[in-house]
Amino acid sequence: MRTIICPTDFSNTAINATKYAAAIAEKIDAKLHLIHVMHVPVVDVNSSANVLTTLMDTQKEASDLKLKVEIERLSKNTNCEIEFASQFGLAVDVIISESKKLKANLLVMGTNGASNVFDQLLGTVSFGVAKRSEVPVIVVPPASQFTGLKRIAFADDHKESLNEQREFLYHLTSGLESKIDLISVDVRDEGEYEEEIICNEGGVRQVCVWSDQIQNGIEQFTERNNIELLAIKRHHRTFFEELFHKSTTKEVLNKTKIPVLIFN
Repeated sequence: MRTIICPTDFSNTAINATKYAAAIAEKIDAKLHLIHVMHVPVVDVNSSANVLTTLMDTQKEASDLKLKVEIERLSKNTNCEIEFASQFGLAVDVIISESKKLKANLLVMGTNGASNVFDQLLGTVSFGVAKRSEVPVIVVPPASQFTGLKRIAFADDHKESLNEQREFLYHLTSGLESKIDLISVDVRDEGEYEEEIICNEGGVRQVCVWSDQIQNGIEQFTERNNIELLAIKRHHRTFFEELFHKSTTKEVLNKTKIPVLIFN
């Protein structure tokens, strides 16, 4: 059985992400593992070891209770196996460690911010996990809801082999009747947005997009084609170096509100 990990801090954004993760888990018959990461309490240096132990035990009990309540809420609307864990440590380190220990296939995380998933990714726990994770990470903006993954776009310039990432998408969406667009964005100095279908076979289209900037091309394509999930490969420098540059991200992608699947 496949395993999905979804970290939560019990915020509204995180709760929305757990709903999204549970919906995916149900659709692909995966087990969902919720995790809450806590900081070790700060105590006076003169305090006994029992004080720290008591505080940590109390904090863990409270976290476990919240996780159980969350699982009960999720179970009312979805049918999937759900486990949980409360851990102490640094959030990114613990999440990465848990994903390796549980041999997770996918991480699903919420991201804060009212306007833009890319903008809010930078400098957050979500982006820290996305940079280090060996498995794909879906980052879910606050307003996003799981609607079946009927339309997925994978931004790909076709200049390097991304067969592993494509196979993951095909496997993820098997049985969901999803349509996948493999899009390549070419930059031209002048001219309006344009797209052309190069190939359309077996529910997968190869589409060439022309725009004044890579980011604009991706954004317009996702809006025009009702894309529900955008997949990207983070370390593809020749194609996405601007996409993950903080200044251009804030300026250009501030309207993106769909979940983003990040490959390393």
